[in-house]
Amino acid sequence: HKKGVFPMDAGGVMDPEVAKMVSWEPVVWKAGDIFIFDDYAPHYSEPNKSNRSRRTLYLVFQRASAGGPTRAEYNVLKRALNPPEGKVADLDKLKPPNGIFYRD
Repeated sequence: HKKGVFPMDAGGVMDPEVAKMVSWEPVVWKAGDIFIFDDYAPHYSEPNKSNRSRRTLYLVFQRASAGGPTRAEYNVLKRALNPPEGKVADLDKLKPPNGIFYRD
């Protein structure tokens, strides 16, 4: 698309009203297929209504000179911003989308 970055909330989720105006194209994959795209590319999936789990693997690459967090620092930030025991700690204090991957 050529409309720039769509409006998102602090967690990187597209505004639902904007999402309704997008012409979504379904993509069907077979087991073992991969799909590579930039995380800012508009995308979504329907809720999983099956009795099987849906798995996703996120790989992130950046130059070492970018000064991003180490794996240990990332894990601390991830746990602080999205603890596995419950809801996100404080939605008002979340960094911008992908904020834990890039330093200001």
